[in-house]
Formats: sequence, structure tokens, C-alpha cells
Amino acid sequence: ELTGISSEPEIINDLNSIKLLYKKENSNIRIEEYLQELRDELVTFDNTINTVGQNSSKYEKELEEKQNLLNKIVVNYELLLPEITSEIEKLRQYQNQFKNISEDLRKNKGVQKLNKLGAEQDIKSIQNICPTCTQEVKDLLPSDINHTPMRLDDNIKYLESQLAMMEVYISGQKKLITDKRAKSELYQQTSMKLRKEIRSLKTELVEDSRVPSVVEIEEKFSLNQRINFYGKTIEKFESLKNDLIPLIEEHIEIQSAVSKLPKLNLSEQDANKIIDLENNFVSYLQKFGYTSKSFNSIKISRDNYFPIVDELYSIKFDSSASDFIRSIWAFTISLMKTSVNYNGNHPQFLMFDEPKQQDASLESFKSFLKELSKFKEQQMIVFASFENSDETFNESTEKIEFSLNRINETLIKPIK
Repeated sequence: ELTGISSEPEIINDLNSIKLLYKKENSNIRIEEYLQELRDELVTFDNTINTVGQNSSKYEKELEEKQNLLNKIVVNYELLLPEITSEIEKLRQYQNQFKNISEDLRKNKGVQKLNKLGAEQDIKSIQNICPTCTQEVKDLLPSDINHTPMRLDDNIKYLESQLAMMEVYISGQKKLITDKRAKSELYQQTSMKLRKEIRSLKTELVEDSRVPSVVEIEEKFSLNQRINFYGKTIEKFESLKNDLIPLIEEHIEIQSAVSKLPKLNLSEQDANKIIDLENNFVSYLQKFGYTSKSFNSIKISRDNYFPIVDELYSIKFDSSASDFIRSIWAFTISLMKTSVNYNGNHPQFLMFDEPKQQDASLESFKSFLKELSKFKEQQMIVFASFENSDETFNESTEKIEFSLNRINETLIKPIK
């Protein structure tokens, strides 16, 4: 087991805090300590090998101890298996609860969104007023039920807290299952080792008392093998730790560079880049025939720099399937155009694989190809089948400057 390294990037000030542990039945020890135990055990063997007769009393006692230990481990293993099954079932229940809460939260946020849009557009039903007779629509619960419904915002906060709590439960349950499975595997490995040793001892005890002890020879050989294996493992482990030094230094440099970035405000040039990206994106949406949302409601998020609608939601949630494809075209081209205008780090290379999806209209696709053809200094590659129609191809590329590489056979096919 490896300890001392986080799953997230961090600066490791002391490489000695990174340890490789050897799992024993009741505890974990450093692998260096385990190697020393093996070496100490090897020292107890002298250069001579005892006979079966000389070891018979010792092996009879060992045989009884190992059989008792095996019985204990088998009982513990059999008790552990139903526990693991029970914990897995509990995890499944937690995951189902998480799924149900997530669905309730999604629905509540949908209602919240509808209420917000309804308030902006003065929809009567959102204000609990009948759109036909304009009378107030009262609470539909029977009047004799004393019940105060939770406000929508409070309900969303409550569901979010429940969701966070379930995430903690699920994480803890997964760790518990992992630990118990590791324990069961340790029981299995130990029982297999004990059975092998018991067989060897039984065979040894029926041998001629004058012959050398095979068990003693095997023990000494096994000890040497393990000492060599763990010695090489430690050498490799130390080498890997040293490989972390340049990574740590690079991480420190990156952190230093990040700390020098503006904390609250972007530079004037960066702010202008985002504005231009936003303008380019909306302009392309108009050219490609996007209709799902008002162009005035479409912005570029200042948090993650992806397109959003009404300053709240990703554009993919408010767009039809074909319009979402148009937004992908627009955003991809806008990124490159903005980078070109500001001499940015874009590789100035775009590749599209069958971009005409989700029944995007031929007119929209032609506009897309036309905009790509305007980039004379950049490389554009479009893989497209044009619905396997020469007529569609000719109509889509009419009056557009391009270079054609026609592929007349399938690219993916069985190897003969």
C-alpha cells in the first residue's frame, strides 16, 4: 500500500513521507521493516540442514499451530463474506437514493427556471392567476390540512444538502467495501499459504528421520527469494521517488505563475478577447441559422468561458439538437478566429468529422463551409459524406473555394 501521496496535485516537501507499506494480518509496516524482519529470520538458519528426526518435535508443534490458525482464518473469512454482500446492498440503496434526489433536484430547478422565465414574460399561470378568467388560483390542498409548503428556493437548497450528504455516504460505503474486500483477499492468500505449509509439514513428518529436512530447505530458499524481491522493490521505489523531484519543481513554478495572475479583474486585453469571442460566437450563430434562443440572451461565461443562456445555463440545455450542432460549429471557429486576431496560442488547425449531424439544414451546412473557406492562412480539414449524394455535395460547396480529396472506399474494413 502506498501512502503519503494525495490524489490531487500538491507540493511534497519531504520525500520520506512517501511510504510503501506491507500488509500483515493485523497491521501495516513499512516495507523496509518487513525486509529487515526477513533478513533477521534468515540469520537464524545456520549453514547446516537438520534432518527430519531433529526437527520432528518442532514441526509437530508448528503443524498444530498452523491448523488452529487456518481454522480461525476460515471462520473469519466465512463470516466476512455475508458482511460484504450486505454492504454492497446498502451501497446500492444509497445510489438509488442519490439518483432519486438528483431527479427531484433537476425537476425543481426546471420549475425555478420556468418561474423565472414566466416572471420576465408576465405569464399569468406562473403568478397563480388563471390565464382565462384572471382569477387567483388558490392552494389545491384541502383547507382542513394544516400544511405550509416549502418555498421552491428552500426546497432546492434542502435537496442540494441531501445530495451532498448522500455523496459522503456513498464515498464512505465504497471505502468500507474496498477495505473488507482487501481483508477477504488477505484471508484467502493466508489460508492458501497455510494449507501449503501444512501439506509440507505432514509430508515431512512421515519421511525417513535420517534424511535432510525438505521443509527447512524450502523455507531458506523462500526467504532468500523474498529478500531479493523486496530489496529490488525498495530500490525501484526510491528511484521513482527521485523522479518526483523535477515534477515538484515544475509544480512550484506553475503555482508561482498562477499566483501572479489577476485575482479579481482580467487585464484590459483579456477582457477584450472575451468580448470578441462572444461577438464572434453570436455572429456565427446568426450565420448558421440558430433559432432556439434570443441572441441577446447568449453570452460567454466569465467563469469557464463556455456559452451560456440567460447568464445561468449552458447553451446545450436550451438548444434543439440541430442548434446545438450549430453552436459547436460557431464556438469552435470563434475560438480560432479570436486567437488569430490577437496572435494567440491556437494551433490554427481545425478538423471536423461528419459535422453535419442531427439533421442540420443544408443551408446551414453551406454557411459553415463558407465561413471555413475564409481562413486562408489556417488549415481546415472536413471529413464529410454529403449524404452520399453528388447533388448534395455540389449544392453545399457551390462558389466555395476548397481542395477535394475524394475517398472512394471505406476507410475501416476487415483485414484480408
